[in-house]
Amino acid sequence: MALYIKRDQIKNAGDERWQIYQIIHQLIKDGKKAEALMALERFVQANPDYAVAQNNLGVLYFEVGDKKKAFAHYQKAAEIEPSNPIFLKNLADYYLGEQCLMEEAMQIYLKLLSLNSEDVDTFLIIGNIAAALGKKEDAAVFYNKVLEIEPWNLTAMDNLEALQKAQ
Repeated sequence: MALYIKRDQIKNAGDERWQIYQIIHQLIKDGKKAEALMALERFVQANPDYAVAQNNLGVLYFEVGDKKKAFAHYQKAAEIEPSNPIFLKNLADYYLGEQCLMEEAMQIYLKLLSLNSEDVDTFLIIGNIAAALGKKEDAAVFYNKVLEIEPWNLTAMDNLEALQKAQ
């Protein structure tokens, strides 16, 4: 999962919340997870609509093994900023990797493609989900799309070859 810093918020450097968040982010960078968790929890309680903090709190909870809390914060971040690709990807990855909810993950990954039609990683993931669901023709479409974008992509080539051998 990705710790996400919203670069366009630098223009809001006068915003008190941004300044406080930067202090908390420094705790994260310094590897002080326990302190960062406590500070982020308080920050999020006072600023529940601050999506970056919600997401990063989710990442920290995931890293310390509290996956239930991580999931809640991933959901909240994606709810606040439903077009943020990092927040969506974290939520989709959680659905896929932790809950094995392929259909739910697939819906979010497809939304990600609507936001960035050249996201090779997302095409590969969707291809893998389709293959796992036994939808080999659909999987091949996604792997071929990767090769249209990156003709040298060995993962897509290998996955297509594996699909052909499985038929």
